[in-house]
Amino acid sequence: MSELHDSVVEQLGIDECWDLLTANDFGRLAVATDTGVDIFPMNYLVRDREIFLRSAPGSKLASITQRPSIAFEVDGRRFRRRWSIVVKGNIVRLGFDSEIVESGILELKSLNPTAKWNYLRISPESVTGRRFTASRR
Repeated sequence: MSELHDSVVEQLGIDECWDLLTANDFGRLAVATDTGVDIFPMNYLVRDREIFLRSAPGSKLASITQRPSIAFEVDGRRFRRRWSIVVKGNIVRLGFDSEIVESGILELKSLNPTAKWNYLRISPESVTGRRFTASRR
């Protein structure tokens, strides 16, 4: 029986990071709160190298209004290769109908059936990615 011992970590280029972000639709939004950091699973879409989300009212919206600096993480795997993309930047609520329509966010399907009438845009300041390839000994 083989065991996984070491991992080789490969840094991904910016274009590959965006390709992976665009090919997926589920990630995790990390926001600062009064008591620390909270993480929310979110469906998303990518358009013009910005990330768009839909949200129901609640603590997440209150937190990002006070502290718009966020991190967003998406990960996946293919065969024995796992990858992770981390986007850091600022998040804002879209305020104009034209922004909402142009973003395409109205077409985003959510896995959670809660009504989500708040539309958000993440403007990335950094996008980094890693791929982990497990080796067998």
